[in-house]
Amino acid sequence: MLPARGESPLAFGERVFGEPSLWSADSNYLAVQEWETIKESEGPITRLILLDVVSRMEITVARAQEGFALPVTFDGKRMTYKLEYYSSHGK
Repeated sequence: MLPARGESPLAFGERVFGEPSLWSADSNYLAVQEWETIKESEGPITRLILLDVVSRMEITVARAQEGFALPVTFDGKRMTYKLEYYSSHGK
């Protein structure tokens, strides 16, 4: 299980991933949040990655500068996501 937002991220080599992640109903796709930086002074900068586990390909779906790109739901072959932005004054 990946750590929740606000907790330590999960790292694989030089790539860092945060929560939430989301599987499609057929388990062919995994949507994950990748952190481009973990330096507080630079971010958060995240992007939403869609992994096709069958073909072993990935695509960047969205990117959030000073915020979070979050998967919400899968509906068949469609995925819904949201972007949450933060400023120095809060959410």
